[in-house]
Parts: sequence; structure tokens; C-alpha cells
Amino acid sequence: MDDFKTRYNYIVFGLRFLFLLFFAGLFFGFLFKVTPSLWTGNQINWKAAIGLVAYLFISFWAVFHFGKVLLTERNIIIIQNGQLYLKDALTSKVVFVDKATLKGFSTSVYRTKINDFRTIIFYFNNGDKAEFKQFMYWNFKYIKPKLIELGISYLGHEPSRWKGFDGRHYLYDKNSS
Repeated sequence: MDDFKTRYNYIVFGLRFLFLLFFAGLFFGFLFKVTPSLWTGNQINWKAAIGLVAYLFISFWAVFHFGKVLLTERNIIIIQNGQLYLKDALTSKVVFVDKATLKGFSTSVYRTKINDFRTIIFYFNNGDKAEFKQFMYWNFKYIKPKLIELGISYLGHEPSRWKGFDGRHYLYDKNSS
């Protein structure tokens, strides 16, 4: 078996980081700018208060979303000497993944207005999952064949089903509804 390493897309990571800074700046800037105008005399300016709450909700969601993807979608897959490793793209910490702890992996496609993106999902025996999205790797098309060649069980293709505001149902997850 040849060694393999995914080529992580640092451009997407950098853009996500810039968006996180932008929305965090908007969140705090708007908060400090509008807060003094909430009171006019001894009365609350309800129009400003409702606008502030709505804006803070939307901008907080954006900060949460970009922060979440920065923290969770940064693994590099390495196959070396018949072993599987996950390397953190930010800290360079390498973690050995014992094949016995891995239930298998599946593929999925989720649709956006821009494109249909493919994804690979690792299922671990303890119930954890790791998702690897197509646009985060320059050599994504080689991941599935390399994992099968490594002897990791391919569970199949699963439909993408959204749940909640920012989540999804996983077909091969025993804890998912």
C-alpha cells in the first residue's frame, strides 16, 4: 500500500477565519454603537431594542457557525505504513486511529445553492463521528479508494438529512433519530 496524505485547503480555512473576525467585529461594534441609543430620556426605544436583538441573534449565529467549523473541520487524513492517522491542520498534532475503534465510513452528498458537495463520514465505535468535506481537500477523490484499500469498512452511501438549525442526521449512527 502506498502512503497517502490529503492536501488540506488552507484557503478555505483562511477565509473562514476572516469571516469569523468580520462577524465578531460586527457583533461587538453594533453592540457598542446601538446600546447607548436604547434609552431616550426615561423610555426604552423599542424599535432600536428589537433591531438590536434581531441583529445580535443573526450575527451571533454567524460567529458560532464560523467558529464551529474552524474548530471541527481541520483534520488531515494520513495513511502511512498501513496505519491511519489524523493530523490537526492548525496545531500539527497527529493522532493514531486504531482500525478496531473505527466502525467504518460512509459517503454522502449535501446540496447547496452553489453546488453539490461530497463528504466522507467516519463512524467510531464509541458513537463519535468525523466528517471530511470535499471543498476542504484538494485531492478528495482519492480518499475513498485509499480507505477501502486500507481495509476500513465502507458502510455505503447515505442521504443528507438536515436536523435543527445547523446539524444533520447520520444514517449509520445508532444514537441518531
